Formats: sequence, structure tokens, C-alpha cells
Amino acid sequence: MHGYVRPVLLNYWLSDPDMKIFGPMPHVKGNMNYIEHMKSSKFCICARGHEVNSPRVVEAIFYECVPVIISDNFVPPIFEVLSWESFAVFVLEKDIPY
Repeated sequence: MHGYVRPVLLNYWLSDPDMKIFGPMPHVKGNMNYIEHMKSSKFCICARGHEVNSPRVVEAIFYECVPVIISDNFVPPIFEVLSWESFAVFVLEKDIPY
């Protein structure tokens, strides 16, 4: 829950029945709860923390959900080769509700 974007999203969507939004998840061997939630999701929020980038982007792709990248100035890996707009959604931080 580090950074300013993630707590805002948690507060906004916490009571939305159509969203699976979680705060910090307990560490269990293999993080199966986290992995199962990623695998069962169509879209995975990849909000910046203290940095512009988030490792969740790669995890979302690995677990076959569409990364929804909420971060200003994010430069996707190997953007010269991959057409990120064809498999990811980009949202500017100013466009999230406060």
C-alpha cells in the first residue's frame, strides 16, 4: 500500500461488489491467494507505488489478465517491439477519482 495512488483506489473501490480490491495480503508460502486472484481476474490494476513502475505489470501478463497501468511517465519494457496498447490499458494518475 505504498505510494499515494493505491490507498485512493482501495478507498474508492472497497465497497464495489464488481471489484475484487484488497489491501495488504498476508504472506503465505507461494502467495497462492495473490496468484489465484490474479489468475481469476480479467483486468489487474497495476498502480504505481513510490516508483513509476510496478512489478505487477509483468505478473499480470504472466497470469493472463489485462494490466491496467495507473502511472504517469511509465515507459513499458521493450516498447519499441511490443504494441502495449493492444494488450494493456493506460490510465493517468490525474484521471483516477479522489
